[in-house]
Amino acid sequence: MIQFTTKVTDGGGELRVSIPRAFEVAAAVLLEQSNKKHGGYLNAKFDLPRRPRTIGPRSQNNRFYGHCEDLAEQVLDENGKAIYSKQQIHDAMLRMSVTEGEGYPTYLDLNGVESPLPSAQATVENMKIVTRTLQRFADIHGFWLHEYKAKEPHKGLVYKSIGGRSYEEMMLLKEE
Repeated sequence: MIQFTTKVTDGGGELRVSIPRAFEVAAAVLLEQSNKKHGGYLNAKFDLPRRPRTIGPRSQNNRFYGHCEDLAEQVLDENGKAIYSKQQIHDAMLRMSVTEGEGYPTYLDLNGVESPLPSAQATVENMKIVTRTLQRFADIHGFWLHEYKAKEPHKGLVYKSIGGRSYEEMMLLKEE
């Protein structure tokens, strides 16, 4: 299987797909196998281009899971014991992103129940929605989140932010 984003044109009842140069060899091999074993047929799936979510250090994904861990450490019972796990916070934020009308996508699960799209399938835009929901929740309840200072001076500095506020906003709050 090969997958790429390309321009598709309508050729009078036929769709024409331009194969990017980097995929020409792989496409030729696939077409050869198709002609030999499958009568020239291929499976086709068409979708709009999307940006997959980012992963790795300082990525959207890392930030979201880190914020879920921050909340799990702060939502405590009367004895100071954590009530929810990081995964439970994660799942709750996805559900809240759907119910609060932010536009987070859903799908029908195996039981036919409408559920939030798993974060593993989320786009950059979808993860922005979930992160905003989590930050709003933290802000309303006065929970802090670990953030990184993105610009100089102090680039890379880790600080505790209430509700996802910037470093500068947090410094102004400290002064008050």
